[in-house]
Amino acid sequence: MARTKATSRHAKVKQLAKRTPNSPPLPLEVCERIIDFVALTLGSSNVRLKTLKACALTCHSWMPRSLYHIICKFDKIRTADDVALYTSLLRKYPVCAGYVREINICPDWTTGDPTWLNVLPQTLAPHVKELRRITLASSPTEGTLAFHPHFYRSLGLLRSVTELNYSFASQHSFKDLVRVVSSFPNLSVLSIGAEVFWEKTLRFSTRIKLARHHLTHINLSYGLQINVVDDITGWLCAASPTSLVSIEMWCGITESSSKLISDSPSLQSLTICANSRDLTLIDLQLNRHLRNLDLMVDGYDNDVLPSIKRLLVNSISSDFQALTLRFNLLEEPDTTFLEGLASVDAILGTSRFERLRQVTVDLPIDNTASFPGLYSRNVKVLTVDSEDGAVLFRRRHPQ
Repeated sequence: MARTKATSRHAKVKQLAKRTPNSPPLPLEVCERIIDFVALTLGSSNVRLKTLKACALTCHSWMPRSLYHIICKFDKIRTADDVALYTSLLRKYPVCAGYVREINICPDWTTGDPTWLNVLPQTLAPHVKELRRITLASSPTEGTLAFHPHFYRSLGLLRSVTELNYSFASQHSFKDLVRVVSSFPNLSVLSIGAEVFWEKTLRFSTRIKLARHHLTHINLSYGLQINVVDDITGWLCAASPTSLVSIEMWCGITESSSKLISDSPSLQSLTICANSRDLTLIDLQLNRHLRNLDLMVDGYDNDVLPSIKRLLVNSISSDFQALTLRFNLLEEPDTTFLEGLASVDAILGTSRFERLRQVTVDLPIDNTASFPGLYSRNVKVLTVDSEDGAVLFRRRHPQ
């Protein structure tokens, strides 16, 4: 058969290039680590948000982790534009909104008065059903803001919130804090930042005394002013019989805060950073269920060990499990100090402390020789580095 152009064309079969097999995809765990690295290391919040959005558009497998960081780990709500962006994300991705556990609100006064704060709880409440923690913060150098009554009423919509970190220096009235705390229906943990301040409250009004709370944990930051401490602890005692199980006082002890400790029969954990004079105000005779005692001396002197021994001798709790003593010594302990430690060891050897399992000290000494009674009972004695109270507070409660 005669060959035509068509048949000759089909006869010339081109050799196809050999295709190399596709490289295996990265494991999903590696991809998520990359996204986590972007979310946790990039400094600027704007750059971090733009990069996470790009990650979300890379492929379907990258989207869930990227959206988790964008929505659930949203950096800070500073302006009305942030509110609009955040609420739009919550509406668009309701599944991710169900994983939001914490929101940080830090208004930016350079863009004007943050009046958007007054409607923020009502705006967020329908979307963040599992929200647990709210941080409300501002700087003392920024402006002041009077919350609208609607703001306090709308806080009641956030029924899932159990923890409030209040470092809002733009309120200069004690009653504003009381109204915020009492407006949350299920608030149990309250932390007060050192930025909070107001003038001394001469007397509590009837409205403040009747403002009930459901707090079980209270944390007063290092550097908090004494009058603020007095007002907060005085209200906690006066508002209702307290059910506190944990108290952290990093700002010293006053008569009012000492009364709060005594009036907390259910107290299980107590952390105190104070000087020797403040320690004389503390009485643990009514704290029957105290389990953990953490004492940090902010400026050591010769009256510290006698005060600690008095606390331990007068304590009636038989549930002690952990004791921490931080002296923050600037020099090697002398003979008098070591003899005082021997007295503490003898007190801890009594039957009242038979459930004690761990003692932590910040002393560069031989613990075996200093606490022979504890070692004979197989109580773990740990040695840690000395740290200033302010440094230790920031390490335990990073913002």
